[in-house]
Amino acid sequence: MQLIRWGTAKTGAGADVISGILNCVCPECGGRMDGVGREFKCQGQCQTDWRQTWE
Repeated sequence: MQLIRWGTAKTGAGADVISGILNCVCPECGGRMDGVGREFKCQGQCQTDWRQTWE
């Protein structure tokens, strides 16, 4: 698994969303989030791409 460095969260990104992303769990549906180049994309039911929220 790739380590991700991050600083303070920008306004609009809640702690639960950030925690889910860091734990490779989709905050929306609980699906897994992993894979090279797909670290921010849900592999579960909702298929949400969280990259924009993260950035």
